[in-house]
Amino acid sequence: MFSYVLFMLIMHSATFLSLYSDDELLSLILPKLSEHDDILVVNSKTDRWNLKESYYNGFDCQPLIRQFTEKNQESVELTLKSDLSKGYFIDKNGTITNKYNSKSSYEKWLLRRENLISFRFISVSLPVYDKQRNLVLIYKNSAVTGEVLCYKFNNTNGALEELKTELVWIE
Repeated sequence: MFSYVLFMLIMHSATFLSLYSDDELLSLILPKLSEHDDILVVNSKTDRWNLKESYYNGFDCQPLIRQFTEKNQESVELTLKSDLSKGYFIDKNGTITNKYNSKSSYEKWLLRRENLISFRFISVSLPVYDKQRNLVLIYKNSAVTGEVLCYKFNNTNGALEELKTELVWIE
């Protein structure tokens, strides 16, 4: 009996062992968050967020939410490399964010107009992947909103389909 219970506990835990690294999942998610010709400037430190179990009741994500909360208790440095061809830049040490935020509104407007590009600054949590149900959960902070995004992951082609975005807070 004990061996059966131990086996079941191990199998439940193994459900959350990722086939994909955080970097691989983030490299799929971040381009989806970039709109039009925007460049996402992503804070290199992850956001900590404690999800309440009321989120995503329709998707029965309770075990995934618990795993998400455990994984994102501490802020960590992202190891993902920037990929401007996919529309995101990982801002190590806050270099771009600090330079951009020190400019006046007019200077920011000129910068966007001259370069025909706009920048959006975000921070994200580490993603959590449930391989049994192929669900990915991530938190995104865009300075004016905080959102939890739930994606369905297609193992055959590596595509993500957004299932739901839950607005957690708004400024």
